Amino acid sequence: VANRAARKKLPAMTMAAEDVAADARVYEEGRVDGDGYSAYQRVFKDVMVGGSHLVALRAETQLYDTPASAVLGMKLVDRPGGRQVYAQGVVQSFAEETSVRPTNVRVSPLRNPGRGMKGIAVTFELVGAKFRMASIFMRSGRFVQSVTGICRVEAFDPGDLKPLAQRVR
Repeated sequence: VANRAARKKLPAMTMAAEDVAADARVYEEGRVDGDGYSAYQRVFKDVMVGGSHLVALRAETQLYDTPASAVLGMKLVDRPGGRQVYAQGVVQSFAEETSVRPTNVRVSPLRNPGRGMKGIAVTFELVGAKFRMASIFMRSGRFVQSVTGICRVEAFDPGDLKPLAQRVR
């Protein structure tokens, strides 16, 4: 019953269009089940965040069974092996969506994502264009929230996600 009540909170806890920008529109949203968690996500397309014109912005709130499980989820994104697994997921997602496998994939921690937050940056090439994806993660109890932006490298400063992450927190 506690988990059912907590799952019902996920949509309200996940960043909404008005949190992003006055003209932001939700492209898709819904529940997602991951490995050891339930989640809700919203995707926005073609949105300005700070000085970055993002192809896509995703907000997600994950609910773990215990706070300790959520802590482990956060540790995963803060370790080299976990960042590699995350980057592999990005590559797989793009390969499925575009029928082209990204190349020259590089992953690194995001510098200074904010107090109590962790971040990942992934750069890759797709049909001759360089893209950057950055995610910022924050935890509260059994919940892990994230904001993820993606765009061409030259049009995206991952630091533009920081104010959104602070708002989500």
